[in-house]
Amino acid sequence: MATVPTTPPRPADAAELRKAAESADGRRGRTLQLAYAERTSGGQGIYIMYDPTDPGDKKKYAGWTITPILDTKTKWTCGPHCDEDKAVVKVTPPGGQEQTLDPRRSDALFWSESAVEKFLFPYYARHLNKKQYDLLYRTYMTVTKNPTTGADQVVMALIHLPSSCYGTTATPTFTEDQKALFGQLYELDIIVSGRPPQSLPSYLFELYGAALFVELQ
Repeated sequence: MATVPTTPPRPADAAELRKAAESADGRRGRTLQLAYAERTSGGQGIYIMYDPTDPGDKKKYAGWTITPILDTKTKWTCGPHCDEDKAVVKVTPPGGQEQTLDPRRSDALFWSESAVEKFLFPYYARHLNKKQYDLLYRTYMTVTKNPTTGADQVVMALIHLPSSCYGTTATPTFTEDQKALFGQLYELDIIVSGRPPQSLPSYLFELYGAALFVELQ
């Protein structure tokens, strides 16, 4: 159980609390901890929603010192919804092979341009900074080929990850500072031109290379 530390960390800002609340809402039925996380290598810490029993959280925050602040638990309004992770979703993108989405790694799928414009873009307009949002919009709406190889690389679907999986999909080796530049873009996996799902940050790096980090500064 979390206990309030004798010397509280710095005050939390609205963006941190909003992100932590979204994480708690996406993991209903579980006891979580609002916690303060500090890299063992130094630098300013961040407020997070943390589950000390979740392998995804343990992996994501390996190398961090976690200070629990308080416990949280959000219940389902409708009890039978607790079986949501038993759903099986199979996707066959144009020109690709059938993919069965892992219910532990996906809780929403957007594949029509209309749905992306009506639901996904407005949400992320609030949760990303302008550079991150512009990159998301441009990549989904305008990229059809890899600028280097000329291969077809159309984003056919976007997958929202459950909160415990944010940032845990295999990606290139980014520094902690580089990871921070992506913000909540780490919440999204994508299906590109029939390929298996991959993290959005890994796809962006594939497209733009190191110039990506200059753009996001």
